[in-house]
Amino acid sequence: MAKQNVNIGVSANDGTGDTLRDGAIKLNNVINELYDYLGDQTNLQISVGSPSTNQVLKWNGSVFTEGQLAAANLTDVDISGITNGQVLKWNTANSRFQPGDDLQGGGGGGSSITNLTNNGSDEVVISTNFLPNSDNTYDLGSSTLRFRDAYLVNASLWLGDTAISSDDTTQEFQRKKKQVHTVQSIDTGATRTISSKLASENSTQEEKFRNRFSVMKAGTSLEIEDSLGAKAEVAFAAFTAENGGARGFITVTAAGANQSQAISTAADIHITSKSRIVSEDESGKVDVGQKLDFAGGALEIDGDGILELPATGGIRFGASGSNKTIDFDGNDNVVLAQGTEIQFGSTATNKLSMDASGNLTLPDAELRFGSAGRTLKVDADGKLELPADGEIKIGTKRIKIGTNGTLDVANDGTNFNEVGGGFQTQVGNAPAGASIIKGHNNSTIFKPSPTTLYRFTAPDMNNYNVKGPGLPAGGTNNVTLVFYRGFTYDLDNQAGSGHPLRIQSTTGLSGTEYTTGVSGDKNALQTFTVPLDAPTTLYYQCTAHTNMIGTIDVR
Repeated sequence: MAKQNVNIGVSANDGTGDTLRDGAIKLNNVINELYDYLGDQTNLQISVGSPSTNQVLKWNGSVFTEGQLAAANLTDVDISGITNGQVLKWNTANSRFQPGDDLQGGGGGGSSITNLTNNGSDEVVISTNFLPNSDNTYDLGSSTLRFRDAYLVNASLWLGDTAISSDDTTQEFQRKKKQVHTVQSIDTGATRTISSKLASENSTQEEKFRNRFSVMKAGTSLEIEDSLGAKAEVAFAAFTAENGGARGFITVTAAGANQSQAISTAADIHITSKSRIVSEDESGKVDVGQKLDFAGGALEIDGDGILELPATGGIRFGASGSNKTIDFDGNDNVVLAQGTEIQFGSTATNKLSMDASGNLTLPDAELRFGSAGRTLKVDADGKLELPADGEIKIGTKRIKIGTNGTLDVANDGTNFNEVGGGFQTQVGNAPAGASIIKGHNNSTIFKPSPTTLYRFTAPDMNNYNVKGPGLPAGGTNNVTLVFYRGFTYDLDNQAGSGHPLRIQSTTGLSGTEYTTGVSGDKNALQTFTVPLDAPTTLYYQCTAHTNMIGTIDVR
């Protein structure tokens, strides 16, 4: 019912107000509405005795009277099990308020925000994954609202002015280093110049600029941002010093987004560098690029994979002052510290050293050049040993020891001849069965008796082919030879070291060697002066092949 007032007129009994009946009707309407809303239409159901502060009207079963409000008096509030620090929150499951933790879901099993609690020390504890409700949309903190000095923005984790991020293309970790600079100007275009020359001659800012960029590697990725948020991605090109090196300017080239973006220098700018963080890849390799810079110099791998040291650098093993160094002089010669030895393997005697007089000391071993056969050796008696087929080359001329012990010279560099045309040459040229006694200049060869020459070759691994007096021109295989006591015989084994020829008193590879009166080389020329007491039967045997054997009939 709308509010009704009794019109009492302007003055008493002026006939302008409500009649007594109309006024009584309005009063009855108001009284009836009070009894409707505050009673049971017959009786008022409010009884107020002596109310006090913070009391409320509560239904006692018959009327509303003053008293304290308790949770038990509220049918839609359930505080059972409530603990310190909890709050009442609406639970849609049973349509009532129930206790719950801060920022958690509704009491009694709600699920709007879960697993966040207050540990009583004004700290929120997260006991589950912390996920945004939209992929790749939100940041964790910002450059102005940070968790102390850390914040995560645009996939970069910032710790103060240094960040760790991942390169979108290579998926390698990179370090971002942000510094504030006060500069004079930044032009626009594909190639930009950033000048540190300041009207105020701020040497601190200019020196900061110079110290940073004078040592920066060309190609370093940079992001330039002004105070208004305008950015440009560029690559560092070079630093050029000015004012005697006290300051300078840099040139950069466009290398990414916002290449033509104008950058304001009205306030400080941020220049952020991006550098690779060295890490191991999936194959176990660590890629450090081409150069490792140190305070005293740099190590660099060139395009051919060769390690480059500074021109005046060297390698030292041990602490500063150690003599374990390797250097190069101005003529590209390797320089070792005085007294240094070079050891090969774990054997202490396998060393090379040089004494104070410049003499090279070698171990009691060979000097090998390339393959195993190209060696030099000095024996315990100080004699130089060459390989069996070794040569000495002087200019185009060559000298060697022949297979029969001859000293041969090739004056034309190709064709060898025995020095002086000696006895071995005569043996080689003499017809089978010839006897030789030869002297030349100061060298005289004495033969103890007339000598008969037999020449042995090996057509296969079963036969010696023998040529000599009384035998066919083509020779005979494993022929029986007749030797006479007191006579001398030259046995020229042209089959060489593959078929060593040995005189034996018994047959077979393990037969007994007969050495009396025998001299020379089993692989070349042997001389046999038959003793007067020689057995009636001897044998010539190849020590490598059983079937290569012949009989010597001694008479």
